[in-house]
Amino acid sequence: MRTVVLFSLILPAVLVGCSDTQLRVTYEEPVLSEQPDALGPTEWTDEFQQRTVAESDILFVVDDSCSMEEEQEELADNFDGFISNFVATNLDYHIGVTRAALNSDGGPLSPPNPEVDWGVLETFGGPSPWIDADTSGIVDVFNDIANVGTNGGDCEMALQASFSALNERLQPGQPNEGFYREDAILTLVILSDENDHGIDGGPFACGGIGPSEYIPWLQGLKGWGNDDMISFTAITGGDDGCNANGNDADPAPNYMEVVDAVGGNFLSICDNDWSTFLTELGLEAAGLKRAFQLRRIPVESSLVVTVDGSDPGPEAWSYDRTRNSIDFPIEHVPAELAVVRVSYILQEDVGATAPE
Repeated sequence: MRTVVLFSLILPAVLVGCSDTQLRVTYEEPVLSEQPDALGPTEWTDEFQQRTVAESDILFVVDDSCSMEEEQEELADNFDGFISNFVATNLDYHIGVTRAALNSDGGPLSPPNPEVDWGVLETFGGPSPWIDADTSGIVDVFNDIANVGTNGGDCEMALQASFSALNERLQPGQPNEGFYREDAILTLVILSDENDHGIDGGPFACGGIGPSEYIPWLQGLKGWGNDDMISFTAITGGDDGCNANGNDADPAPNYMEVVDAVGGNFLSICDNDWSTFLTELGLEAAGLKRAFQLRRIPVESSLVVTVDGSDPGPEAWSYDRTRNSIDFPIEHVPAELAVVRVSYILQEDVGATAPE
C-alpha cells in the first residue's frame, strides 16, 4: 500500500493592530506526484489545525411573546457559561440581542419606518447597542437585555428579525450600524417556543421571510467557501414540539429546516439543563471549527480520525458525505490549536491491488 501524507502549513502570525492573535491556514493544496497504478490503493492523510479567530459577532434573537418569561430567564441564567469562553482572550466580540415577536404591519424598511422595530438591537445605556470586551458587568448587562419581556407583537418570526438586523438596520444612520463585520465569524441563536410565522398566510399574514429565502441568504452571507464562518442555533420545540420540565413548545419545522440546511445546532427549549449546551456553543462562537473538509473522497469504512494523536472515540465525530467533511458534535469540538489528523483509503483506488 502506498502512502501519501499531507501536512498542514502554519503561517507566521498576522498582526491585526496591536493584537497578537495568530491567524493560521488549516491546510494547503497538496503537491501530487504520478503514482503507477500497480502500486495499489493509496492511504491518504489530511492534517488540520484547529483555528483561532480575531473577531466574532453573536446575535441572539429572543421571542418576546406572552409565553416566554421562563425561557428568557433560562437563557440569561446560563449566559455566564457562554461568555466564559471569551474571557482572558484577545477575541474582539460583539454580542447583540433583538426581539423575535414582531408587528405584522412592519413590511420592508425602505424607506425606514421609525415605528417599526424589526431587527433593532436592545440597548442598555452603553456607547453602542451591543456588548463587547469593554462592557462592564457583561453578565448582568446580558441578563438585562435578554429579558425582553412578554409584550411582543403578533408575529413570532426570528428569521425575519435576524435578517432585518443584518440588513436594513445595518445601514448608515440605522441603529445597528457597526455591529456586523465582514471578517468576523457570525453566530445566530434563535430562542422561541413557536414555529416561525414569517410566511403564514391568511388574513393575519405576517409578511416576513421564510426558509426558502433565508437559507440561501445565510449561506451566501460570508461568500463562497466560507460556510464555517456562520453558525445557526435553534433553541425551540424542534420537529415535534415538546412538553417537559414545566415548559412546552410547538413544533418548529421552519427553524429546523434552516438547522438541517446549514448544519446548525439544536437544543430543545424543554431541556432541563441548558448550561452545558450554552458553554459548548460559546466555544463555537469563539471561533472553533466543527467541520473539517477532506481533500479527497474516502472509502468511508477506512476513515481513522485522531485529535492531538489520540483516538477521540466513535461518538466524537461523523462523516458528512454531502460536504465530504469530518464533523464534530458541539460537545466534542477540538480545542484551540488541536491537530486533527484524518487517514483513509482513496475511493478512486477501489479495486486496485498491489503487485505480488
